[in-house]
Order: sequence, then structure tokens, then C-alpha cells
Amino acid sequence: MKTKQIATFFVVAAALAACSDTSSIAAPNAVAGGALRDAAATPTGLVVTSPSIGSVVATWPDAPDAKSYNVKLDGFGVHHVAESAVVDGFGTTSWSGIPAGTYSVCIKVEGVGSPFGAACPTVTVLGAPAPLIAQAITFDPIANHTYGDTPFAVSATGGGSGNPVTFTASGNCALDESNTLTIASAGSCTVTANQDGNDTYAAAPSVSQTFTINPATLTVSLNDVRRTYGEANPACGYTVSGTVFGETVSGGCSWDATTTSAVSGSTYPSVNASFSCVAADTTACSMGNYAFVTPVAHLTVDAYSCVGFTQPVSLMPSTQSPQKVGSNIPTKFTCVDDNGLPILNATATFTAQKGSPTGAVVSSGAFRLADATIGQYIYNWNTTGVVSSGTYYYLSAALNDGVTHINGYIVTK
Repeated sequence: MKTKQIATFFVVAAALAACSDTSSIAAPNAVAGGALRDAAATPTGLVVTSPSIGSVVATWPDAPDAKSYNVKLDGFGVHHVAESAVVDGFGTTSWSGIPAGTYSVCIKVEGVGSPFGAACPTVTVLGAPAPLIAQAITFDPIANHTYGDTPFAVSATGGGSGNPVTFTASGNCALDESNTLTIASAGSCTVTANQDGNDTYAAAPSVSQTFTINPATLTVSLNDVRRTYGEANPACGYTVSGTVFGETVSGGCSWDATTTSAVSGSTYPSVNASFSCVAADTTACSMGNYAFVTPVAHLTVDAYSCVGFTQPVSLMPSTQSPQKVGSNIPTKFTCVDDNGLPILNATATFTAQKGSPTGAVVSSGAFRLADATIGQYIYNWNTTGVVSSGTYYYLSAALNDGVTHINGYIVTK
């Protein structure tokens, strides 16, 4: 054993003797002249930040005589930063996509054999926040409305954020701070519901409802009328119902009948009805706020209301008041209209027939207006040469209304 140890000593001694000029041997971490490079290997003043989610930025002052740098983020490799990238005396590098956590960052001058410096600042990186929870609005349905409807409230139920549901309105409507909706005019209205989010819930998608605002029904009721044959058509009488703000409506119509339209028992309809708001209220009507409804009315044309004949003509064949052959027999009747006023424009034809309404015609002529104050008409029948004694004669008056017939009898002697 001693022999082997002695041999080893001599080998080492021989090697040292062969390298006796130690001035040319440089320590591994030394610069020329024997100075250690550790000071240049680890620049001081390294600042590390995380300015946004998943990012890291390192900044340091430029070290003397450094040509480039190596900067290491734990677990994410080393960045090489050339001296040419140093701006205004500061170098910088950055990382992105870094998961949330706390990391250390180290730096050294590239090409220097020493390891990264021990003073490595740490940085905390924030990760992306958890996705916000969706929320929804349940908007109570809004039915169609009509111009003139009273104001009404709109309501909706929001989602989990607990924030209030707010509303906006557009169109022919207005919304106040209490979420009460007022109809402004006919047309349409759109109400939109919104709800803000918070740190946990996303804002709810807006929900809109559009509803129709129908025109109010403004009913013009025409009055049925009647008149007597031959008279001028009366004016259209009417009443109006359904105005929202008491607007005044005027207008009129005409009748599908003339003064000589027949008395047929049927009626004549109103035509050419036209109504509108008067000048002071035309704005409300012109906006389409009203739908005019004008039902058809009817005109009834009545026959004359006549009374006759007067004496000596009797209603039935009679032996009383016999008339002498050759005498003038006055045949009289009176006519009034529906209002009791005398008819002044009637025409009537006199006819005398022997024995009955089917007997031979012995005389005819035309009545004339005898008394305008009572609407009395007369025909003086001259019996000379046309009648025989002791005979009945049927007398009649056919009026121009096409309906009225007046009749009676006389007996001659």
C-alpha cells in the first residue's frame, strides 16, 4: 500500500513541475487580467411586471460591456436579447399566454460562464376570469292596443344578476320613468327591455316587442228619415260617437232617391256619405287615429195622406142626397204630408164610372188646388148629358204619387 501512494505523489509532482508558470492560467469565471466576471454576469435593477392577463414583461438597465443577455422565466425557457435591442439604456423582453401563478425571472450577460444570478424577482400572473353566466329577460307580452286606450305599465322579469330591467320605447308611444306607456297616435310601438350584468353575470340580451296601435273606431250614425212623395229629400241627420278627445266631426250624405221616386213600400239608401273633423281638430284625424264607420241609413217615401171625398159624395152607394141630372157636383179632397202640412203640388185625375169601379167611364178630368191653406183639391163635375136619373155612379181620384186613390158614390134623380 505505501509503495502505491508514493508512486501517485510522484506523478502529481511531475505534472506540477511541468506547469510551473501559473500567471497564464485564468480562472473559469475571470476576465483578462484575472478579474472575476460575476459582476457583469448578473445585471442589477431587473424589474418584472404582469401588465395584463397571461403576460410577463422584464426590464433592466444595460450592463457595461454586455453584448447580449439571457432572461429566463421559470418553466418557459430563456429569451436571448441582443445589445442592439437595448433602447435608451434599457433592455426588455416579454412573454404571453402564461397561466395564472407566481413565477421567478432571472437574467445574466450572455457568454459569461456563471449561472443566472441568485436575486431573481418574482411576479404574479393573473389568469383569464371565469366565463360570465348568461342571464335572460322574461318580457310579459304586450297586446295590440287602440288609439285612446288608457296608459298601461310594462313589466319583465330579469336574470340572476338582480339588476333592474329597464325599458325604452320608440314609435307612436311614450314611456315615463315609472315604465308606464302612453299611446300617442295610431301606428305601432316598440318596447325594448334591457338588464345589465355584473362580475358574475353577463348582460342579458335585449328583448323587444312591437305591437300595433289600431285607429279608434269613430262611428257616424245616420238617421233614417222619411218624406212624402214629391217633396225634396231631407238633409242627413247624424250622430257621432267614439272620439277620444271630443273632436268635432261634420259632414253629410245624400239619398238615392229623387222627388218623384216611387212610393213602393221599400226604402232608399243613403249614398255619398262623407265626414271629417272640423278645422280645429283636423290634426287628430289626419294622423290616422280614427277609422270612420258610417252605417247606411234609409229614406222612406210615403204616399199622400188624403181625406175625401166630401159631401155630397158618399163612401158607399146610398139613396141619400140624390143629385139632379144636369147639375154641377163638387168633388173635393184634402192632402197633407207626414208633418201635417198641406200638399200643394199634387196632381189628380177625376173619373166617373157608371154603377161600379168596373163600369163604363162617363166622365174624366183634372183636379185643381182650391185651398192652399189646407191642401184642398176640387173637380166640379158637370153631369149634363152624361148621366141618367136614378143611377149610381162611382167617382174616383187617382193621385200622382202612384198609390193614393179616393173614391165614393152619388145617385142621380
